[in-house]
Amino acid sequence: MGLRDLLYTAYINLGAQQVQAGQVNEAVYAFEQALAERPDDPEASRQLDRASLYVSAQATWGAEWASTIDFLEQLYTLDPDYLDTQDKLFQAYEAYGDALNDEEAWCLAEVQYQQAALMTPSRAIQAKSREAGRLCRMPTATPRPTEPPTSPPTSPPTSAPTPPGAQTITSDDGLLTIEIP
Repeated sequence: MGLRDLLYTAYINLGAQQVQAGQVNEAVYAFEQALAERPDDPEASRQLDRASLYVSAQATWGAEWASTIDFLEQLYTLDPDYLDTQDKLFQAYEAYGDALNDEEAWCLAEVQYQQAALMTPSRAIQAKSREAGRLCRMPTATPRPTEPPTSPPTSPPTSAPTPPGAQTITSDDGLLTIEIP
């Protein structure tokens, strides 16, 4: 066994120990060094990919939920049992749903809660999903324009006389209304 083989083995073992100790940032460096010794090694590449995705998810946690979820979904696809990936993915779905709910983006929140419920079904997450769904499907009133029309209203037609004491009103859409007290 040559020096390069010894270095490769040492870096792979060190990286694995660091992952188990929760020092995933340090493990990334060890796996990169293992790949430097054996550039085409599938095991070192696999270990580096998993550790890098985990570190990326940690780096975006709480700041970019969509990115966090993307990294964790990729990692979950590669290895659902990698550290606490399943728990983190559930937490990220729920936290993103909560953030969307706070922004009143209920339809998007519902999707995140549903994803969380698929990971770990619970009454609490299902209740959040139902409430977001209810709010999503609730009809909303169409807001009335608050600004005056940009062009002056047209004159009301003069074909019919206005009764005495009545008020003529032209709406924003040009319709004529006559109000009789």
